[in-house]
Amino acid sequence: MQSVSQRRGINAAKTNQKDKEGRRRNFGAKDRGLRKIESRVTVSSRASGFQQKQYLLWIDRIISNFGLPMGPFQLQDLAGYGVALAVSKEFASSFPDRTFKSPLVELLVKNGRNGKNNGKGYYTYEKGSKPKPDLSVLPIIEESRRITNMMPGGKPLSVTDQEILEIILFPVVNEACRILYEGVVIRAADLDIASVLGMSFPSYRGGIVFWADLVGPKHIYTTLNKWSGVYGDFFKPSRFLEERAMKGLPLSAPASSSSSRSRM
Repeated sequence: MQSVSQRRGINAAKTNQKDKEGRRRNFGAKDRGLRKIESRVTVSSRASGFQQKQYLLWIDRIISNFGLPMGPFQLQDLAGYGVALAVSKEFASSFPDRTFKSPLVELLVKNGRNGKNNGKGYYTYEKGSKPKPDLSVLPIIEESRRITNMMPGGKPLSVTDQEILEIILFPVVNEACRILYEGVVIRAADLDIASVLGMSFPSYRGGIVFWADLVGPKHIYTTLNKWSGVYGDFFKPSRFLEERAMKGLPLSAPASSSSSRSRM
């Protein structure tokens, strides 16, 4: 028979373990969600002038059609720009080698915009009405493009809907690979669950890692590697992704005992 103190000790240990698991899953969800927003900033500095008047709606619609509740521009409007500035500062400090630095949000704030909080961001917000893309934000985006100067040859790119989707989501997959490699989570399924519950990744697509395996690690690696050569380390494939792509293994395959870096 276990004493009361023994049972309490066991229960406390179980609770502590659950808390650790929760923090790991929460970290994974938050890290990928923030990377998705950062990818959107990257897109805004690189995408073409195609359908310029519908630029914001075009990108947000691609992400919404994929199955997420809203596109990244509208999401940042909803979260507020203070969050974006704080996250960008933290990312630049913690991950300087893979952070894309953009003046876009600072320019928006300087222009008197703060998203839904003051009714004016990438969209305009009026009580009782749906958000409407604000065309007056386009010169601010152009100014951000000019400052970052990331266009090959100084000219806008012509990109397809599929390329926009990949530009936004492939860096998210890359971060998921880093999380797996560093042992922040044990199983890819943990990230799939966290992506659905934490960042509203469409459940019918199975989760971020499950979806990435359907797309193909080799394609994701090749695409990111190509982009990193043109645009810099923000798109540099992680070691985990490279290894899986080169070996023809799915991202969700369990790590071997020799390559596992789990801290459990």
